[in-house]
Amino acid sequence: MFEPCYLALSRTGELERRAAELERILSDCTLCPHECHVNRAIGETGTCNSPAELIISSVFPHFGEEPPLVGMRGSGTIFLTYCNTQCVFCQNYTITFLLQ
Repeated sequence: MFEPCYLALSRTGELERRAAELERILSDCTLCPHECHVNRAIGETGTCNSPAELIISSVFPHFGEEPPLVGMRGSGTIFLTYCNTQCVFCQNYTITFLLQ
């Protein structure tokens, strides 16, 4: 029987360990190559201007991949705002930068 990975991670305590590690990293942020060392946990933002909370731009079924990946209902896509690479030629520029 299929079990989502997050359930097994929670059962072993690994999910909680990873969440604690993320909280630690957010207080001296090095999540991206800019390594700003800001304390995002208290609201500081660095080069990417990203807050500590994820901001979802859109969620929808996605059919733009190979048929085995999308099946009949799509693979599912979640687009987040903010991006730490800040490429002006990015196909998602309008959702990653203009919403900031």
